[in-house]
Amino acid sequence: EYIKKDGSRIPVIIGGALLPESKNEGICFVIDISKRKKLEAHRLLLETMIQSVNDAIVSASLDGIILSWNSGAEKIFGYSREEAIGNSISIIHPKNNENEQKSLFEKVKTGESITDYESKRIRKNGDEFHAELNLTPLKDLNNQVIGIVGICRDITPQVIAKQKLKES
Repeated sequence: EYIKKDGSRIPVIIGGALLPESKNEGICFVIDISKRKKLEAHRLLLETMIQSVNDAIVSASLDGIILSWNSGAEKIFGYSREEAIGNSISIIHPKNNENEQKSLFEKVKTGESITDYESKRIRKNGDEFHAELNLTPLKDLNNQVIGIVGICRDITPQVIAKQKLKES
Protein backbone atom coordinates (compact mmCIF):
# COMPACT_ATOMS: atom_id res chain seq x y z
CA GLU A 1 0.00 0.00 0.00
CA TYR A 2 1.22 3.46 -0.89
CA ILE A 3 0.24 6.72 0.79
CA LYS A 4 -0.17 9.60 -1.65
CA LYS A 5 0.61 13.27 -0.87
CA ASP A 6 -3.07 13.91 -0.13
CA GLY A 7 -3.06 11.11 2.48
CA SER A 8 -5.13 8.64 0.45
CA ARG A 9 -3.95 5.07 0.22
CA ILE A 10 -3.68 3.04 -2.96
CA PRO A 11 -2.70 -0.57 -3.59
CA VAL A 12 0.63 -0.91 -5.40
CA ILE A 13 3.20 -3.39 -6.59
CA ILE A 14 6.76 -2.46 -5.77
CA GLY A 15 9.73 -3.97 -7.53
CA GLY A 16 13.34 -3.34 -8.24
CA ALA A 17 16.47 -4.65 -9.85
CA LEU A 18 20.19 -4.03 -9.91
CA LEU A 19 21.48 -2.34 -13.03
CA PRO A 20 23.58 -4.58 -15.28
CA GLU A 21 27.25 -4.56 -14.41
CA SER A 22 26.63 -2.66 -11.17
CA LYS A 23 26.90 -3.95 -7.66
CA ASN A 24 25.25 -1.09 -5.85
CA GLU A 25 23.04 0.82 -8.31
CA GLY A 26 19.56 -0.19 -9.26
CA ILE A 27 16.13 0.93 -10.22
CA CYS A 28 12.88 0.78 -8.29
CA PHE A 29 9.35 1.01 -9.58
CA VAL A 30 5.91 1.43 -8.07
CA ILE A 31 2.79 0.44 -10.03
CA ASP A 32 -0.67 1.64 -9.01
CA ILE A 33 -2.94 -1.42 -9.14
CA SER A 34 -6.13 0.24 -7.88
CA LYS A 35 -7.90 -0.26 -11.26
CA ARG A 36 -6.90 -3.92 -11.20
CA LYS A 37 -8.28 -4.27 -7.66
CA LYS A 38 -11.59 -2.64 -8.69
CA LEU A 39 -11.88 -4.95 -11.68
CA GLU A 40 -11.12 -7.95 -9.48
CA ALA A 41 -13.81 -6.90 -6.99
CA HIS A 42 -16.29 -6.42 -9.86
CA ARG A 43 -15.42 -9.85 -11.30
CA LEU A 44 -15.98 -11.47 -7.90
CA LEU A 45 -19.34 -9.72 -7.59
CA LEU A 46 -20.44 -10.95 -11.03
CA GLU A 47 -19.20 -14.47 -10.27
CA THR A 48 -21.16 -14.50 -6.99
CA MET A 49 -24.28 -13.31 -8.78
CA ILE A 50 -23.96 -15.98 -11.49
CA GLN A 51 -23.37 -18.74 -8.94
CA SER A 52 -26.42 -17.69 -6.89
CA VAL A 53 -28.88 -18.05 -9.79
CA ASN A 54 -31.05 -21.19 -9.82
CA ASP A 55 -31.15 -21.25 -13.62
CA ALA A 56 -28.34 -22.98 -15.48
CA ILE A 57 -25.84 -20.50 -16.91
CA VAL A 58 -23.42 -22.18 -19.28
CA SER A 59 -20.94 -20.90 -21.83
CA ALA A 60 -19.48 -22.89 -24.70
CA SER A 61 -16.92 -22.31 -27.41
CA LEU A 62 -18.07 -22.14 -31.03
CA ASP A 63 -17.13 -25.80 -31.46
CA GLY A 64 -19.43 -26.74 -28.56
CA ILE A 65 -16.96 -27.26 -25.71
CA ILE A 66 -18.28 -26.20 -22.29
CA LEU A 67 -16.25 -23.28 -20.87
CA SER A 68 -18.24 -22.39 -17.75
CA TRP A 69 -20.91 -24.04 -15.64
CA ASN A 70 -22.66 -22.41 -12.68
CA SER A 71 -24.19 -24.05 -9.60
CA GLY A 72 -27.66 -23.78 -11.20
CA ALA A 73 -26.38 -25.96 -14.05
CA GLU A 74 -25.07 -28.47 -11.51
CA LYS A 75 -28.53 -28.68 -9.91
CA ILE A 76 -30.52 -28.84 -13.15
CA PHE A 77 -28.31 -31.19 -15.17
CA GLY A 78 -26.64 -33.23 -12.41
CA TYR A 79 -23.07 -32.78 -13.66
CA SER A 80 -20.52 -31.12 -11.39
CA ARG A 81 -18.54 -28.19 -12.77
CA GLU A 82 -15.48 -30.45 -13.04
CA GLU A 83 -17.41 -33.07 -15.00
CA ALA A 84 -18.93 -30.55 -17.41
CA ILE A 85 -16.17 -28.07 -18.25
CA GLY A 86 -14.11 -29.31 -21.19
CA ASN A 87 -16.82 -31.68 -22.41
CA SER A 88 -19.11 -31.24 -25.38
CA ILE A 89 -22.35 -29.34 -24.84
CA SER A 90 -24.03 -32.35 -26.46
CA ILE A 91 -24.02 -34.08 -23.04
CA ILE A 92 -27.17 -32.10 -22.21
CA HIS A 93 -28.91 -32.55 -25.57
CA PRO A 94 -31.17 -35.52 -26.24
CA LYS A 95 -29.74 -37.65 -29.04
CA ASN A 96 -32.74 -37.03 -31.29
CA ASN A 97 -32.27 -33.23 -31.52
CA GLU A 98 -28.68 -32.82 -32.71
CA ASN A 99 -29.87 -30.82 -35.73
CA GLU A 100 -31.64 -28.37 -33.39
CA GLN A 101 -28.38 -27.78 -31.51
CA LYS A 102 -26.48 -27.12 -34.75
CA SER A 103 -29.19 -24.75 -36.00
CA LEU A 104 -29.23 -22.76 -32.74
CA PHE A 105 -25.43 -22.52 -32.69
CA GLU A 106 -25.36 -21.29 -36.30
CA LYS A 107 -27.83 -18.50 -35.51
CA VAL A 108 -25.90 -17.36 -32.44
CA LYS A 109 -22.57 -17.53 -34.32
CA THR A 110 -23.92 -14.79 -36.62
CA GLY A 111 -24.55 -12.55 -33.63
CA GLU A 112 -28.24 -13.32 -33.15
CA SER A 113 -29.69 -13.82 -29.67
CA ILE A 114 -32.42 -16.39 -29.09
CA THR A 115 -34.91 -15.80 -26.29
CA ASP A 116 -37.63 -17.89 -24.63
CA TYR A 117 -36.94 -20.88 -26.86
CA GLU A 118 -38.66 -24.05 -25.66
CA SER A 119 -36.90 -27.37 -26.16
CA LYS A 120 -35.96 -30.52 -24.31
CA ARG A 121 -32.70 -31.22 -22.50
CA ILE A 122 -31.31 -34.23 -20.70
CA ARG A 123 -29.90 -34.73 -17.22
CA LYS A 124 -26.87 -36.80 -16.28
CA ASN A 125 -29.20 -39.62 -15.14
CA GLY A 126 -30.82 -39.72 -18.60
CA ASP A 127 -34.10 -38.01 -17.68
CA GLU A 128 -35.43 -35.58 -20.29
CA PHE A 129 -37.07 -32.34 -19.22
CA HIS A 130 -38.75 -29.33 -20.81
CA ALA A 131 -36.42 -26.35 -20.97
CA GLU A 132 -36.66 -22.68 -21.78
CA LEU A 133 -33.46 -21.37 -23.35
CA ASN A 134 -31.97 -17.93 -23.84
CA LEU A 135 -28.84 -17.96 -25.98
CA THR A 136 -26.53 -15.00 -26.52
CA PRO A 137 -23.28 -14.59 -28.45
CA LEU A 138 -20.14 -14.50 -26.29
CA LYS A 139 -17.89 -11.80 -27.77
CA ASP A 140 -14.24 -10.87 -27.29
CA LEU A 141 -12.85 -7.35 -26.87
CA ASN A 142 -12.92 -6.90 -30.67
CA ASN A 143 -16.66 -7.70 -30.74
CA GLN A 144 -16.03 -11.01 -32.49
CA VAL A 145 -18.27 -13.94 -31.56
CA ILE A 146 -16.09 -16.51 -29.79
CA GLY A 147 -18.74 -18.62 -28.10
CA ILE A 148 -22.24 -18.87 -26.73
CA VAL A 149 -23.75 -18.09 -23.34
CA GLY A 150 -26.89 -20.03 -22.55
CA ILE A 151 -29.39 -19.71 -19.75
CA CYS A 152 -31.57 -22.74 -19.23
CA ARG A 153 -34.63 -23.04 -16.99
CA ASP A 154 -36.50 -26.26 -16.23
CA ILE A 155 -40.11 -25.50 -17.19
CA THR A 156 -41.42 -29.06 -16.86
CA PRO A 157 -43.93 -28.17 -14.09
CA GLN A 158 -45.40 -25.36 -16.20
CA VAL A 159 -45.66 -27.57 -19.29
CA ILE A 160 -47.41 -30.32 -17.29
CA ALA A 161 -49.80 -27.78 -15.76
CA LYS A 162 -50.67 -26.43 -19.23
CA GLN A 163 -51.30 -29.95 -20.50
CA LYS A 164 -53.58 -30.76 -17.55
CA LEU A 165 -55.47 -27.50 -18.01
CA LYS A 166 -55.92 -28.27 -21.71
CA GLU A 167 -57.22 -31.76 -20.92
CA SER A 168 -59.81 -30.55 -18.42
